[in-house]
Amino acid sequence: MQLSKESRQALSATGGRPAEKSSSKDYAHLDKTSQAADEYLQKRSDELDRTLADLKEMRVAKEEENERLLEEVERMEAEVAAKRELVAAREEEIEALEDRDRFGNAT
Repeated sequence: MQLSKESRQALSATGGRPAEKSSSKDYAHLDKTSQAADEYLQKRSDELDRTLADLKEMRVAKEEENERLLEEVERMEAEVAAKRELVAAREEEIEALEDRDRFGNAT
Protein backbone atom coordinates (compact mmCIF):
# COMPACT_ATOMS: atom_id res chain seq x y z
CA MET A 1 0.00 0.00 0.00
CA GLN A 2 1.33 3.42 -1.01
CA LEU A 3 1.00 6.43 1.31
CA SER A 4 -0.64 9.64 0.14
CA LYS A 5 1.46 12.75 -0.37
CA GLU A 6 0.04 14.29 2.81
CA SER A 7 0.83 11.17 4.83
CA ARG A 8 4.40 11.09 3.53
CA GLN A 9 4.83 14.76 4.43
CA ALA A 10 3.41 14.17 7.91
CA LEU A 11 5.77 11.26 8.48
CA SER A 12 8.70 13.27 7.20
CA ALA A 13 7.75 16.20 9.46
CA THR A 14 7.63 13.91 12.52
CA GLY A 15 10.94 12.28 11.73
CA GLY A 16 9.42 9.12 10.31
CA ARG A 17 7.43 8.21 13.37
CA PRO A 18 3.62 8.13 13.21
CA ALA A 19 1.84 11.35 13.99
CA GLU A 20 -0.01 10.01 17.05
CA LYS A 21 3.35 9.40 18.77
CA SER A 22 4.37 13.06 18.40
CA SER A 23 5.35 14.64 21.63
CA SER A 24 3.64 17.57 23.24
CA LYS A 25 6.79 19.52 22.38
CA ASP A 26 6.11 18.95 18.68
CA TYR A 27 2.51 20.10 19.10
CA ALA A 28 3.62 23.17 21.04
CA HIS A 29 6.10 23.99 18.28
CA LEU A 30 3.45 23.56 15.58
CA ASP A 31 1.01 25.69 17.59
CA LYS A 32 3.59 28.42 18.08
CA THR A 33 4.47 28.36 14.38
CA SER A 34 0.80 28.50 13.44
CA GLN A 35 0.19 31.43 15.81
CA ALA A 36 3.20 33.29 14.40
CA ALA A 37 1.95 32.73 10.87
CA ASP A 38 -1.53 33.92 11.84
CA GLU A 39 -0.11 37.03 13.52
CA TYR A 40 2.05 37.80 10.49
CA LEU A 41 -0.87 37.35 8.10
CA GLN A 42 -3.13 39.50 10.27
CA LYS A 43 -0.48 42.23 10.48
CA ARG A 44 0.08 42.09 6.71
CA SER A 45 -3.67 42.17 6.09
CA ASP A 46 -3.99 45.25 8.33
CA GLU A 47 -1.12 46.95 6.47
CA LEU A 48 -2.74 46.22 3.12
CA ASP A 49 -6.11 47.48 4.39
CA ARG A 50 -4.48 50.76 5.49
CA THR A 51 -2.69 51.06 2.14
CA LEU A 52 -5.95 50.47 0.28
CA ALA A 53 -7.74 53.06 2.42
CA ASP A 54 -4.93 55.57 1.75
CA LEU A 55 -5.13 54.91 -1.98
CA LYS A 56 -8.90 55.40 -1.97
CA GLU A 57 -8.49 58.72 -0.12
CA MET A 58 -5.82 59.82 -2.59
CA ARG A 59 -8.07 58.87 -5.52
CA VAL A 60 -10.96 60.91 -4.12
CA ALA A 61 -8.66 63.89 -3.55
CA LYS A 62 -7.26 63.59 -7.08
CA GLU A 63 -10.77 63.37 -8.56
CA GLU A 64 -11.78 66.52 -6.65
CA GLU A 65 -8.64 68.30 -7.87
CA ASN A 66 -9.34 67.22 -11.45
CA GLU A 67 -12.90 68.53 -11.18
CA ARG A 68 -11.65 71.91 -9.93
CA LEU A 69 -9.09 72.04 -12.74
CA LEU A 70 -11.73 71.22 -15.36
CA GLU A 71 -13.93 74.02 -14.02
CA GLU A 72 -10.96 76.40 -14.19
CA VAL A 73 -10.21 75.34 -17.77
CA GLU A 74 -13.85 75.91 -18.77
CA ARG A 75 -13.77 79.36 -17.12
CA MET A 76 -10.53 80.23 -18.93
CA GLU A 77 -11.90 79.01 -22.27
CA ALA A 78 -14.96 81.23 -21.80
CA GLU A 79 -12.70 84.16 -20.92
CA VAL A 80 -10.55 83.57 -24.03
CA ALA A 81 -13.66 83.37 -26.22
CA ALA A 82 -14.94 86.67 -24.80
CA LYS A 83 -11.56 88.34 -25.36
CA ARG A 84 -11.45 87.03 -28.93
CA GLU A 85 -14.85 88.64 -29.54
CA LEU A 86 -13.56 91.94 -28.12
CA VAL A 87 -10.44 91.76 -30.29
CA ALA A 88 -12.53 91.00 -33.37
CA ALA A 89 -14.85 93.94 -32.58
CA ARG A 90 -11.89 96.26 -32.04
CA GLU A 91 -10.27 95.11 -35.27
CA GLU A 92 -13.53 95.88 -37.10
CA GLU A 93 -13.60 99.34 -35.50
CA ILE A 94 -9.96 99.95 -36.49
CA GLU A 95 -10.65 98.78 -40.03
CA ALA A 96 -13.69 101.05 -40.24
CA LEU A 97 -11.64 104.01 -38.97
CA GLU A 98 -8.84 103.25 -41.42
CA ASP A 99 -11.36 103.03 -44.27
CA ARG A 100 -12.94 106.34 -43.22
CA ASP A 101 -9.52 107.99 -42.99
CA ARG A 102 -8.49 106.57 -46.35
CA PHE A 103 -11.69 107.60 -48.09
CA GLY A 104 -12.02 110.83 -46.12
CA ASN A 105 -8.52 111.96 -47.06
CA ALA A 106 -8.96 111.00 -50.72
CA THR A 107 -11.69 113.57 -51.29
